[in-house]
Amino acid sequence: MMNLLNLKTCTRGALALSLSASMLACGDDGPQENTEPELLPQTISEDMVLTDIVPDPSLPDYVVTESVTLRATLRVDPGVNVQFSRTTRLTVDGENGGALDSRGSQDKPIKFTGEDKAKGAWDGIHFVSSTSSQNNLRWTIVEFAGDDAFRDGLRAANLSLDAGSTLFISNSTIRESARYGIEVTPDSALTGFSQNTFEGNFDYAMRLPAEEVGKIDRNSTFSGSTFEAGVETYGGNITSSATWKPLSNDAPIAVTDTVVVQDRLDLEPGTRILFDEFIGMTIDGENGGVLVSLGTEADNVLMSRLGDVVWKGLYLDGVDSNQSRMEYTTIEYAGFSEYDDTPKANLTIGGATGTSTMVVLDSTFAYSQGAGIAIAPGSTVNEDVEEVNSFVDNAAADVIFP
Repeated sequence: MMNLLNLKTCTRGALALSLSASMLACGDDGPQENTEPELLPQTISEDMVLTDIVPDPSLPDYVVTESVTLRATLRVDPGVNVQFSRTTRLTVDGENGGALDSRGSQDKPIKFTGEDKAKGAWDGIHFVSSTSSQNNLRWTIVEFAGDDAFRDGLRAANLSLDAGSTLFISNSTIRESARYGIEVTPDSALTGFSQNTFEGNFDYAMRLPAEEVGKIDRNSTFSGSTFEAGVETYGGNITSSATWKPLSNDAPIAVTDTVVVQDRLDLEPGTRILFDEFIGMTIDGENGGVLVSLGTEADNVLMSRLGDVVWKGLYLDGVDSNQSRMEYTTIEYAGFSEYDDTPKANLTIGGATGTSTMVVLDSTFAYSQGAGIAIAPGSTVNEDVEEVNSFVDNAAADVIFP
């Protein structure tokens, strides 16, 4: 195991003093604070602890000049500053036992940073097949990374969870990435997520599968991104109950590929979901999917377009549940194409796998390329749907009944 104390010796006459480099160094004028960082090895194959050896928090305790691979658990103590040279990265190799346990504190956060204080100064931290319960980022700052993608198929990011990796992240700051803040691959997962801060990232703060969006808490903050901050989901199936919540600063949840809901999905007041061109959301009732979208008069749920495009719309496919409900929800700029021979619309209530039912109250359907609402044969909606909802400039009828 690497010796983290790096003992140094100075002589005063016949007296020899051995002092820890984490506290003192020797000079002509007597003991002085240490300012010399340690160099991390390229491969860490035995469990290691990084301690705060340089008292000045603005200076690095450890430097990385060649990329480092963890094949054991690396524990990082509060206050540690690790500085990376250009084109370097930290890889957490789970197949060979790698784990990263970074637990700072509010007054002594841990920092992973670049030698150059600019976006893209290093590649970032890449978790690969690492499912250790010791994977933690708490009171940790990861900044100035995102220079290059960790592999083909990934985006550049400060932090990437890949190949089934898991991570608990709380009270941490992900900032100033040249691309994304965090990317999570479809088979990876956040085991905990709370009170994190995303700021100054060039692209979205997070890129993750739809299954993970519900883990984002109300107390995390999103700001400063070129793409309105916020979170990008590249779609996929939601197979366990989830709640999508409004992000801070009105940041959106951007949907760039189709989402299929196969359990209950709740949308809280103020949630903003923006869909890319041709993309939609299907509530798959045959596999247990239910949508409960409950905004308020002052704070509607919004489902709209991402940029100046037309998205496909919201589709209830065989949702025969008395939980299926929509109130104070605005759906606009959809109706790109039809679902299962039902006329195109912002909201389609029907199903290739069975009929659907939904209660729709106090909601707005606007600027559709087709109808506001289309109801397939055999499906049902509250009888007063036309009277209790608002319809604005839809290309076809406000409501198309079977």
